Amino acid sequence: ICLIDSADTIIARFADAGFTAVEIVHLLASHSVGAADGVTGANKGAPFDTTPMNFDTQFFVETRLDEGVPGAARLPSDLELARDDRTACEWQSLIGNEDVMHTNFAAAMAKLTTVNQPIDQLIDCTEVVPGKFCVFSSGSPC
Repeated sequence: ICLIDSADTIIARFADAGFTAVEIVHLLASHSVGAADGVTGANKGAPFDTTPMNFDTQFFVETRLDEGVPGAARLPSDLELARDDRTACEWQSLIGNEDVMHTNFAAAMAKLTTVNQPIDQLIDCTEVVPGKFCVFSSGSPC
């Protein structure tokens, strides 16, 4: 997916992998803690919102603004999805609703991790994973 792809292109490509337009919005919550590392120019390395160390809903607020936020990068593809008829309502519903965003992101990410994988052949390796690591800033439990 290209940074300037249209919402139609992005939604079609994700649909090929079994994702709905709403699930794309849920996955984009990752941009809350992301940055424009693959972008050149003035926004190279800039975070996608003004709270880049917090897994919060500020990304959803700032992406919908008519003008960009100083110090933050905004991908054209994110703006397209924020305003598209198929995704805009879900986008708006996540603003200020971090618990729902966290839950929806976790479900969409779990689905993403198993794309094209034979789930019945996966091996549970949780016993080798170190203790909990929490990135949520809202006080939500991990």
